[in-house]
Amino acid sequence: MSHTARPNTHSPSSDRSVVVVGGGFSGLAAAIELTMLNIPVVLLEQKPNALDQAKPLAGWNLPACFDEMRRLMEARLAKKGKREYVQTLRLLETFALDEVAAALGDALRLGTISFDAVKHLLLGRIEQRPPRLDLENYPHLPLPQVATTAASDYLALLTTQRLEAH
Repeated sequence: MSHTARPNTHSPSSDRSVVVVGGGFSGLAAAIELTMLNIPVVLLEQKPNALDQAKPLAGWNLPACFDEMRRLMEARLAKKGKREYVQTLRLLETFALDEVAAALGDALRLGTISFDAVKHLLLGRIEQRPPRLDLENYPHLPLPQVATTAASDYLALLTTQRLEAH
């Protein structure tokens, strides 16, 4: 698995990135130290539970919505939930922390616990458009069948309401 840490945007960034092999304590500590120096880092890790052992990540001080999303993803999706959470963290490679946190907050409020939902909400926020799901990007989902509403359908509702009122 490969992870890239987002450089600090408050100081000029290097035009090179550093590859850190191994996500043990030393590798993660080196990755965090380099990131704090505004040097892009690619972290290569093969351990399936590296996220659980990433004690140095505690220094990142991520907003509480990150922990809540991780807990829900892992509870609902088990091992796949850990992968989805790592994908969610990887959004920080491209987007600012406050943007990702806002999208996570939206996803938690809507009960949409997945990386795809967070990314969709994040892009919608950035593009300042309401979040809409384009089902063409999800061919495994069934297409909805929506009938055209006729005026007589509304009349039937009004008639029913009048009968219930009496």
